[in-house]
Amino acid sequence: YGFCRCCLDMPPFGLDTQSVVEMLGSPVTAQPYLAFVMRSLIASMNSGRFIITGPLVDAEAVRSLEASVAKTVPTWAMPEFVYRPSFERWYLDGLVSWLQQGAGAGA
Repeated sequence: YGFCRCCLDMPPFGLDTQSVVEMLGSPVTAQPYLAFVMRSLIASMNSGRFIITGPLVDAEAVRSLEASVAKTVPTWAMPEFVYRPSFERWYLDGLVSWLQQGAGAGA
């Protein structure tokens, strides 16, 4: 689903794991859960930008998600929401760069 395992192991709203899996079955039903997860990440990470990807979102869904989150997060704390259809190339480029720098040696 594109989420870390903890998002399924500790679901919000008093839901059980099966309910979360069902919510993530469609972009429409996933929106409230995604907004909750994003608010939690904003509060804990204080990041300036979130790259959002996966089968439950497209550019329009990310704009909608950002608008939903912005209703309860102060403007000064809102990160930039960026949609990417895939981040596999970035991930692979980062791994190659890390290995070329010798960081992989002995790791």
